[in-house]
Amino acid sequence: MIESTTTCHDCMADTARSLPEEAPIHHSSPISGTAIPDDRFEEELFRTLTLLRRQLAEKQRVPPYVIFNDKSLREMAQKLPEDFDSFRSISGVGKSKLEKYGRIFLDTICTYKRQMAG
Repeated sequence: MIESTTTCHDCMADTARSLPEEAPIHHSSPISGTAIPDDRFEEELFRTLTLLRRQLAEKQRVPPYVIFNDKSLREMAQKLPEDFDSFRSISGVGKSKLEKYGRIFLDTICTYKRQMAG
């Protein structure tokens, strides 16, 4: 069972190991901790999430869209969810995907936000 009280600040220190190696993070803009306008999203984070999705898909031998479609990844890169409750509000995230992928995607988002803020 997933606890919905876990927040971005609870990310594990070794999360960076799970980030795709080929996704460099550029420190071009600060992350405010709030969602950005509907028509914009963090492109670097989107690319990182896309690479993570591809790695998971290859490991599970499924097409990447089975993990999450591009719309869901863009929404993650726009809303910057920090906990399971906010992650659950992303289009395409149901109970099953929340339980299966919520932790790794939230950890990746949290790591990205820390790197951008630092």
